[in-house]
Amino acid sequence: MTSTTRFLQPQRRSFCRQGGALTLAVVLTLVTTILPSDARAQTTAQLYKQAMDEYERNHWQAAFSRFSRLADGGDAQSARMALRMRRFGPQMFGMSFEVNVAHLREWSVIVAEDAYANCDVPDEEILVGR
Repeated sequence: MTSTTRFLQPQRRSFCRQGGALTLAVVLTLVTTILPSDARAQTTAQLYKQAMDEYERNHWQAAFSRFSRLADGGDAQSARMALRMRRFGPQMFGMSFEVNVAHLREWSVIVAEDAYANCDVPDEEILVGR
């Protein structure tokens, strides 16, 4: 084979060298981002159920860890549970649950926004304080 013929033939490259790994990563990111909210809610509901199962079996640290991760993801129920466990830990569970101030603020906002979103009182009455 002459040197000219060698250049005219297609060169085979691995999938990764052609940017296939990057393409795969982008596709996976898009699929998980575009995942229907119902599917994400179902996953959150399943994870919340697992956390409640841990809680009901008195596995406090495991439950708190699960609630914390869900709360970090924006789940209001989990944020509410994590805040309660942190607040009443020594009295109710015989242990303390350490949380940094940033998480406390974030979880509190999530809970407050959820309460406001599910409130049946018109905005005017809330703002006026009736």
